[in-house]
Amino acid sequence: MGAFAAASTTEGDTFKIGIVFPSNTPPSILDVSRLPVGTVNFAETNTQVEFASIDTDGAGKIEGAAFIRLLYGAGVITVDTNTTPPTTNLSFVPTAYSDYIADISGKIGTTKDLPNVQMTVKGKGYSATSSNIVVVTPAAGSSSFSVKYTGNAAATTDTNDTSVGHIAGRYKGSIKPGVTAINNKKSIKVDEAADLTVDRFPLTELDLQIVQVAGKFDAITLFDSFRGSGSAKNGKFNANFKGFGSERGSSFKLDGTTGPILIITGDVSNTVTTLSTVNLKGKVHGQTIQATGATAIPLEF
Repeated sequence: MGAFAAASTTEGDTFKIGIVFPSNTPPSILDVSRLPVGTVNFAETNTQVEFASIDTDGAGKIEGAAFIRLLYGAGVITVDTNTTPPTTNLSFVPTAYSDYIADISGKIGTTKDLPNVQMTVKGKGYSATSSNIVVVTPAAGSSSFSVKYTGNAAATTDTNDTSVGHIAGRYKGSIKPGVTAINNKKSIKVDEAADLTVDRFPLTELDLQIVQVAGKFDAITLFDSFRGSGSAKNGKFNANFKGFGSERGSSFKLDGTTGPILIITGDVSNTVTTLSTVNLKGKVHGQTIQATGATAIPLEF
């Protein structure tokens, strides 16, 4: 007997295990790396996110910063009679704009088995009435905004890109325009539907490097930053893992059964006892994840 032998032995084993989760319902981890898109004040037609850097850490904390430009004006309908049939186009003509550097903070978690995202976006900058956006604007007024996005709904898969999902939510807050040309310089109330695009990471396989002696073992995940340890006895095993580095704040537990597997290396055959069926439960990037009935496959001995 090899890996996960009885604790009374002093045999040591080094091996890699691939844990394959059921393909029909693999657990998924969501990361926030974008700003929500609103439907009125922060709609795609009048909001330009020139640059944004947003990260989600192992505990589900969201942090970032962005350069955001809000445009104000009116929609203009034009008809191109040079096409057959004539083509109707709707364009947005800005008469004023606001430039901001925005700070982004928040968290993602799980509430009632659904993703729950709370994100605050606060911008400071200026507004100007020129329709031609320039580097230097002499007639500018100080402007700021503060909005909070809240979304507690299932992440629907994008029809064009299965690696991302969408969480329906709402923006609430206010904009202080700073110039008379925008809402007569009065504060603008923000209360609008918003869509947050999130990155989806289905957990289809988890690879472990294990070093075991006398029924106890230490392990690291391959390609991710998790360190764990556990033990096996009487055909069962359990292990606890904690994240480090970029995964700090995440943790999960594995348990399940062990069983014999035939390993053939060249002309040599060995029967070892190693992981057989695996269950996972934990909190990764602030979200509760759980999977049962995963299968362990020996990768290398």
